[in-house]
Amino acid sequence: MKTINAALNSPLTVLDQVHGENWSAYYGDCLALATQIPDNSIDITVYSPPFSSLYIYSESEADMGNTENDDEFLEQYSFLVKEKLRATRPGRLSCVHIKDMVYYQGSSVDGASGIRPLSDRITEAHLKAGWNLQCRITIWRDPVLERSKTNAHGLLYKTFRGDASFCRVGMPEYLLVFRKWPKTDEEVALQRPVVHHKDDFQLPIWQELASPIWPAAATCWNYGGPIKTEFDASGYLRATSTGGQSGGGDMDLKATDTLNVQQSRDPNAEKHLCLASGSSVLTQSGFKPIELVDVGDSVLTHKGRWRPVIAKINTGVKPTIRLKAKGVPDLWLTPDHEVWGRKVPQGGVPNAVYARKRAKKTVPAWEQAQFMLGSYVNLKLPKIKDTRLYSNDDLWIAGRWLGDGHFGGRDELILSCGHHETKELIKKLGKRLGFVNDTNTAAQIRIKDLGGKIREIIGNVCRGASNKQFPTFAFSLPVDQAKSLLDGYLSADGSFNEARNRISATSISKNLLLGAALLIQRVYGVSASVFPGRPERESVIQGRSVHCKQDWSLSAYLTKEGQRIKPFLLDDGAWKKVSNIDSTEDRETWCLKVAEDESFTAEGCIVHNCPMPLNITNRAIVLWTNPGDVLWTPFGGIGSEGVQALRMGRKVILTELNPTYFRAAVGHLTSAAGEGQQQDIFAAL
Repeated sequence: MKTINAALNSPLTVLDQVHGENWSAYYGDCLALATQIPDNSIDITVYSPPFSSLYIYSESEADMGNTENDDEFLEQYSFLVKEKLRATRPGRLSCVHIKDMVYYQGSSVDGASGIRPLSDRITEAHLKAGWNLQCRITIWRDPVLERSKTNAHGLLYKTFRGDASFCRVGMPEYLLVFRKWPKTDEEVALQRPVVHHKDDFQLPIWQELASPIWPAAATCWNYGGPIKTEFDASGYLRATSTGGQSGGGDMDLKATDTLNVQQSRDPNAEKHLCLASGSSVLTQSGFKPIELVDVGDSVLTHKGRWRPVIAKINTGVKPTIRLKAKGVPDLWLTPDHEVWGRKVPQGGVPNAVYARKRAKKTVPAWEQAQFMLGSYVNLKLPKIKDTRLYSNDDLWIAGRWLGDGHFGGRDELILSCGHHETKELIKKLGKRLGFVNDTNTAAQIRIKDLGGKIREIIGNVCRGASNKQFPTFAFSLPVDQAKSLLDGYLSADGSFNEARNRISATSISKNLLLGAALLIQRVYGVSASVFPGRPERESVIQGRSVHCKQDWSLSAYLTKEGQRIKPFLLDDGAWKKVSNIDSTEDRETWCLKVAEDESFTAEGCIVHNCPMPLNITNRAIVLWTNPGDVLWTPFGGIGSEGVQALRMGRKVILTELNPTYFRAAVGHLTSAAGEGQQQDIFAAL
């Protein structure tokens, strides 16, 4: 057998490798690497295999998805199954997450529709190699959601009424668990029992885990899983899910969990829930296009607090939809990307008043963007910090500069105004008044800023009107100070219609108006609309041909005494009704991973970050491994199994053939493990 180092230095085996504390990731063919893993050294494998020839995940000939049919796929997969058996410690397990597929009419050999039982053939391959089938766990999926996503003929109510002989049940998923039974005395001696202590796992937990269908209550352990389950007064688990009822959702096991069939049809990118390039993300250093957000930037989450970005991935060009809502000007995202919303039950909603009443009774949850028409998305403000670092007068002047200011030739702060405003503005500036330059078309007034307070408020504003935005600390100002900053800005770019009780503003900076909308929500307790104005164009100003950038507009109606319909603002923020969802358009997309809260604010509402599938892996690791055990995931994807294993004190070996996935996995593993000593896990086997 080759030495490990020789194998890993072979270009045919490993194209790249990265090591961290308790993990190793290899970019290359999993089968080639599998032959180099020492005998009886892996404690568990957890993965979802390619779904035969259904999807191709890379252009490599070594990709098992690059096969013509099930027979060819299983011929290649069987080699991995055998190597996996050799490398697994006697008495330990391999967990395979799989789903059967559907033959639609005309797609099978004889043209008939029906079920393509891939799970059975995967089981046969393992039994033939010498594994024993220990259990088959059914993962329940909601047939109503399946019908809405696939429009499968056999799930339609129309079919049920017309000819129910064509009807079928929904498609569950399975976790197939195989055991390597020891065959010799030597192998018996190599066994290591997996021990659970009573203090850590009481009887009710095991009773839930022992179910052939895993319900939501099984996620009660505190191992970093995304779902917490409540206990009742007696200490027993209390179910908190509607799972198991058609139309009640997919329990706590999301359809993205590990399953490769859910990955993107794009061979160069995994299926992530993504936002399009250019989407404005609110960070603590200001609004940034999502593609310019850096790992380490803090973003505002659905809990109204700042949390760091721990990973960022370019996921290629994908179909996106545009979600339109009040104050959500340009949100392009993949249809299944989730937003924090209050979903209005469909049907029988005669008008906006009743829709809002229904929404108020709905518990906020993560909802897919494509199903949000007529429902409500959310915008929260960060908590107020009443530090009083600046005077209200200085805040007003800074706001005015954000509207009509620019940097002079010596980097001084200059305000521009019409001649009719000059007298009033000079009075307002007071001790901040500098030199006044009266031109033919306007007055230019220099701001005296000897203490640097105005510049400090403005912060690191980029040059050019289209790059201006409010400083992020402004969104945490107390109401009176936020009003001073807002009033200063509106005195330049805004207007107030007394008859309609409406604030309006225009700018070529979308981010400036998104910030103004946050201040209006703070000061007046209403939601402001932000929407595109005149498009980018060529124009003539005072006889000169100029290129004009895209205009953006803001509008906010203030409340009147006795007004019947109040703004939809609750203790958990402003709620904005989705008025339209545009048809699909292909755009370059990105996704972020945010620590703890797994959400961020973009384009005036709260969106989920790219979810990592953890629940199924979490359960398998808890049930069948000890701390310090070695987990191998041969089809590593973006590192989901590895991340959860690291969080639970296990060691990880990951192989992945797709370069996009591999880079994402390395980022996720690095974030999960922290900056620790780098070592090749093979050295410890």
